[in-house]
Amino acid sequence: MADTLSLVLALLGVAVTVYGLWMFPKRMKQARSENDTQFSNLKLTSSNPRLSFNGADAMVVLETSETYDNHEGVKFITRRICKNPSNEYFLVMLGEEKPYLTHLSKERAMNALRPHKALFDKEFGG
Repeated sequence: MADTLSLVLALLGVAVTVYGLWMFPKRMKQARSENDTQFSNLKLTSSNPRLSFNGADAMVVLETSETYDNHEGVKFITRRICKNPSNEYFLVMLGEEKPYLTHLSKERAMNALRPHKALFDKEFGG
């Protein structure tokens, strides 16, 4: 009886693990799609057009993403450093209920891109 229970519990554990491994990429793909939609719809209007942002016409300079698991479930967080058509830099963080958007000074953008030598050189001429 104990051997049967152990076998059933082991098989249940394997089934849960396999299901999780099968579902994780699907959830991440869905989360990525939601983040992309959220980004495309993101707008910041300013009286100074140089400080306005529209995700639909922004150029992504650097993108990083990470996943983490908390009490609410698995989160897929995307961080993007972008430029608007006026070549002003912005930091966008997606994956939470409300996206985070802030303007970056040239110095802050340089600091953020400095660890990525090729991108830094492309943006700021090395």
